[in-house]
Amino acid sequence: MRILVVDERSAERKGIALQIRKAGHEAIEAQNGYGGAALLQNRDVDIVLLDINEPGSGGDRSLITWVKRNKPTIQIVLMSGSPLVEQMAIRYGAAGYILKPFGSADVMALERFFRGN
Repeated sequence: MRILVVDERSAERKGIALQIRKAGHEAIEAQNGYGGAALLQNRDVDIVLLDINEPGSGGDRSLITWVKRNKPTIQIVLMSGSPLVEQMAIRYGAAGYILKPFGSADVMALERFFRGN
């Protein structure tokens, strides 16, 4: 799988990308929703893993709208440390959500979910 990780916090973003790479997948990184949309104009990914509570969250919502309009086959998975992430995923029409902190078990869960196992 090719996964775009969008998180403003560099250490968290790099840590999540590392977990994805260790599981044998490709991870592309963007600092915010606007950067994610710019990357997606020239690249295809299977999943956008989006931290919804980052500062500048308007860009995140814009990224969700952009993906749904321009690349509707890409699945969006929200991640957050907030217990409200499930409600946010429903509200924004995301395919799923992950409650932070993100770990290797979450990569395996993404694999199972998107491969239907």
